[in-house]
Amino acid sequence: MSTALRETKRWTRQQYHHAATTGVFENEKVELISGEILVMSPMDAKHATGIQLILQALHAVASTDVVIRVQLPLALSVDSEPEPDLSVVAGKPRDYSAEHPTTAALVVEVGHSSLRFDQTSKRRLYASHGIPEYWILNLQDQHLEVHQNPADGDYTDVSVYTADAFFTSSTFPSEPVAVGDLLP
Repeated sequence: MSTALRETKRWTRQQYHHAATTGVFENEKVELISGEILVMSPMDAKHATGIQLILQALHAVASTDVVIRVQLPLALSVDSEPEPDLSVVAGKPRDYSAEHPTTAALVVEVGHSSLRFDQTSKRRLYASHGIPEYWILNLQDQHLEVHQNPADGDYTDVSVYTADAFFTSSTFPSEPVAVGDLLP
């Protein structure tokens, strides 16, 4: 029996983009997380509805100096380019015509089949890159998890809001958000 270790090929964003342009990932929804190319879970109707409801709520409270992006890349590092369900970034859409944004004020994932990954790997990824606020719309338990204040690769403040709760986002502090309005 061989005791040799197998090596994992780590990808950079540049290699990932080159592979995508040559058709390697044709008809596959993938994202680059910490050097690994991961196949994204298929989106069911509840997940899609959650995205639409959050988008509607964010449009109601967002100012004109931010862009709400839906399932578009964030170029967080040389080896990570996640595609969160929603992200709120500074500026206007054309500000990102040459390069994807490298940070966001808020990132949102709708956790259904991907819930465990969103609560672990994605949470640490966003915290380690200084994303100040990260929401997980937890469709399994029907609540919203709000992670704030990234430090040392994780978030120091975590709050869970049930469907009947209201909360104030640090990204949009002037408008309380009704959690029930976000849940499908």
